[in-house]
Amino acid sequence: MLVDVHTHCYSHQYLALLENHGGEYRIARAPAGPPRLTWRGIPVVTLHPATYDIAVRFRDPRQARVGLHLISTTVPNVYPFPPAIQEQAARLVNDELARWRDAYPDRVRGLASLPMDGGGTVAEVDRALDALGLSGFVIGTHVGQRDLDDPAYAPIFRRLHDRGATVLLHPMVPTRGGEHLRDHDLLSLVGFIGAITESVVRLTLTGFFRRYGNIRFILPQMGGAALWVGGRVRFGWPASAVAPDPAPELFYDTLAFQPQAIAAAAQMVGAGHLLFASDYPHLGDAEAVWSHIAQANLGPDAEEAIGWRNAHRLFG
Repeated sequence: MLVDVHTHCYSHQYLALLENHGGEYRIARAPAGPPRLTWRGIPVVTLHPATYDIAVRFRDPRQARVGLHLISTTVPNVYPFPPAIQEQAARLVNDELARWRDAYPDRVRGLASLPMDGGGTVAEVDRALDALGLSGFVIGTHVGQRDLDDPAYAPIFRRLHDRGATVLLHPMVPTRGGEHLRDHDLLSLVGFIGAITESVVRLTLTGFFRRYGNIRFILPQMGGAALWVGGRVRFGWPASAVAPDPAPELFYDTLAFQPQAIAAAAQMVGAGHLLFASDYPHLGDAEAVWSHIAQANLGPDAEEAIGWRNAHRLFG
């Protein structure tokens, strides 16, 4: 059975907090159809039942091949909230992840959220791992206007490094100038791809991945375009103070939707650094993703590594 490292679910309590304290994020309701989470009026997530009911995925035939779901809170995570509420929201989200894991111990693992601008973030790292028994963390590519290499976040990443944590580096809404993505669903189609690409290249050039080399980072959406611009970055790296060789423990999910891209990624980083993912329930078709992997013709050993062995190495 497959291990899906990139799936999401909101808790009802989180959505209530978001509705009351979400800043530029709003829940828009219409006379017909499900509500939508919006940012500055731009649709971000359609809130159909699978986005907040953990059990829906177990009845969805598109997910029948998935045996274990790694679940995290997607955009906007806990970042829109004021600092004091960030800490409350993170604890609420992480407690709910632990309850879901306990309710479905053979099917669910949780990736904790962290209150990046709230108090007690380092303590929440330890609470999530030790008290709650969660499997890792989800951290956005940026927090509001701040990048992850901001010195204010160094104590958090030092703790994650010391704990040898696994982190899903999830793309966030490109809040710096993202209004041009309003039309044609461009935010979902390319906005998130741009966010993960920019973040990975930046963190490579600034030595972030080297500095925190004990953290196993998972890069969703196959790292955006980061793999494909690697040659350009290496060619231009003298402009940076640090050679852009990332830490060895970077992993890429397989959400490329093209067998050719999956085959190329396997050739570039090795099948041992690729992980099956569906982004359920937003893209959420494990059968389609697995068919793309099969069509890449990597062979049975590589398919098993991508489908579950690599994830078991990360999460046990």
